[in-house]
Amino acid sequence: MVSSGGSYKWPYGGSINVTRDNQADTLIYTTEKSLKDYGDKISDTDKKNIEDKISQLKKDLETKDKEKIKKSMDELSTASHKLAEVLYQEAQK
Repeated sequence: MVSSGGSYKWPYGGSINVTRDNQADTLIYTTEKSLKDYGDKISDTDKKNIEDKISQLKKDLETKDKEKIKKSMDELSTASHKLAEVLYQEAQK
């Protein structure tokens, strides 16, 4: 059952933060999709950096460590700004 705080209590003990994990999954999905669609419009260095941040966030999600997940989400968001710039430029055309 999900409490108002967004944590799910497993019947066998422990809990996870459903909202945070869903946000991380959404960030991964949208960044991967944008990278697939517009990755050829950014430098190889930026593309590699974004791919590395996606990979790190996926690993951190497996650990369920909320601090690591938050840090990785922030780093991926920052790294993906290059893609956001490309999307903005494409929309202006």
